[in-house]
Amino acid sequence: MTTPVEVKSSVSGLVMRFFMPAKYSREQLPEPSDLRVKLIELPPTTVAVLRFSGSTDDAAVTLYTVMLMKALQSTKWKVAGPATAFFYGSSWNRVGDFAA
Repeated sequence: MTTPVEVKSSVSGLVMRFFMPAKYSREQLPEPSDLRVKLIELPPTTVAVLRFSGSTDDAAVTLYTVMLMKALQSTKWKVAGPATAFFYGSSWNRVGDFAA
């Protein structure tokens, strides 16, 4: 997996977002075969990122989220939404980013 996967919990369960490389237009992507999968375009967004490797369990997500928020406190940047986790790589070799 070379593009990020965003993972977060919701009231209805786990929500995952897969990001397609920018080199593909919407028209070039295959139509999903599962009705739960939606293809949407997102506007460009600026995010703050804290990169890490290792465990991606709930404790790690909490730890790195706190670290990112703390790092942003001493900058001019203001958090405008909840932090989210993006994961790359296979399940045995994950790298994560937290964006806020």
